[in-house]
Amino acid sequence: MSDRLTEIAARAAAKQLTPGPFRLGYESCDCGGDYPCGHGMCVTGVYTSTPTPAATDRYERTGEKPRDYDFHRGEICDFSRDDWELMAHAREDVPWLLEQLEQARGIAVELENENARLTAELEQHGHAEDGGAS
Repeated sequence: MSDRLTEIAARAAAKQLTPGPFRLGYESCDCGGDYPCGHGMCVTGVYTSTPTPAATDRYERTGEKPRDYDFHRGEICDFSRDDWELMAHAREDVPWLLEQLEQARGIAVELENENARLTAELEQHGHAEDGGAS
């Protein structure tokens, strides 16, 4: 495994990652006042399948079960350092991984073509040795 792939794998396997999937929360942008700002919808946070650390702490202290909004992460502190490391590197990691996948697919196609060519040669060679009888 390449050094880069090892680094990406380590980020993806970090112990403190928030379990997915994630879903973005949106609201209409209101920064323009009476004039439309042109932003349209803006992201207000991320919804996750697990409650925020604060909600988990509250549950452990009081037994109060998480509410719907406890799955909305709108503050930097709602994510772990491992989450931020993974997100911060995603912009470079994902295109690089896609490039690696495309290269691997190209190699697979080349190997399939070579296998087909060699199989045809073998069949032709075997067919010629037995006098044309199959």
